[in-house]
Amino acid sequence: MTKLSGLPAINKADVIAGISVAGLMLPEAVAYAGIAGLPPHRAILAGIAGCLVYAIFGRSRFAIVSPTSSSAAILAATLAIVPGDATVKAGLATVAVALAGILFVIAAALRLGGITGFISRPVLRGFALGLAITIILHQLPILVGASVQGSNIFSYAAALFAAIPQWNPVSVAVGVVALAALLLVKRLPGIPGAFLVLAAGILSSFVLDLAGHGVKLVGTIEVLPQWPSLPDAGWVAYSRLAQFTVPLVLILFAESWGTMRALALRYGDTLAVNRELGALGFANIASAVVQGMPVGAGFSAGFASEAAGAKTRATAVFAAIGLAILIACAGPLVARLPEPVLAA
Repeated sequence: MTKLSGLPAINKADVIAGISVAGLMLPEAVAYAGIAGLPPHRAILAGIAGCLVYAIFGRSRFAIVSPTSSSAAILAATLAIVPGDATVKAGLATVAVALAGILFVIAAALRLGGITGFISRPVLRGFALGLAITIILHQLPILVGASVQGSNIFSYAAALFAAIPQWNPVSVAVGVVALAALLLVKRLPGIPGAFLVLAAGILSSFVLDLAGHGVKLVGTIEVLPQWPSLPDAGWVAYSRLAQFTVPLVLILFAESWGTMRALALRYGDTLAVNRELGALGFANIASAVVQGMPVGAGFSAGFASEAAGAKTRATAVFAAIGLAILIACAGPLVARLPEPVLAA
């Protein structure tokens, strides 16, 4: 460790781990924003805000509080049933994140952390399966390069197959190759498979001119935080939003606490469940302030932090800094990322 005058000690292992995790957070953020149907910059800002705030209030040295696939899927399902145009729904997404944060803080104040013991594993597994099916169905149109609309999962699936004549063969090929590559490198431990596949996708977009063959690219990501405002959505929209916020909080905390507890048990660390509730609440409120997405301690980022050698909560701070630097420096490259690769 090194120590500068007037500053706390900085562990080099935390710096390295934070930078490593930032490399995972960027592609995950772009992908999870796509699942939620929101611009990528909202997930990036959420990751930065979530990590910084959790490092202040939380106690898990491995937790990386950023957007997760489950919360993105729930948010997408919520926005799909509320009335309003894209602008209104974008504003409602911010309200949902703020409500989730407030519920977390209230639960912490009432010491309701023990409620997770009443959520059975079969229920969580069934919920996870439903989320997986929803995510797959919503990513398939992106992978095949078709535009699909549906009021429910069945009509959506029917519309997807009805649109087969519109499928872009090049998009399908890119997505299938990316998916096969991900499944292949998953068998090789210690290799950052997702990062390598995304890098290969960016390279292929330059070499093969994928945009010229009709393959959609991510495009420019403008990270410009704006002060949130309440959309004029009406009582019906807000009431439906409130109904979905409760399951959003439950699944976020079940996923987050499961990750934190599993990692803490490995090293004999002590965590206070109600303190973690409050930390997640403040992290989500901070995400709402920058108009981000719901955030939690996801499994992949948490275990990536452990594998990278994280020693203290400062890892999350360096991950946030690394993510900000990465998007500032690598933004033009990320803009060339094919959407079918993200969908895969």
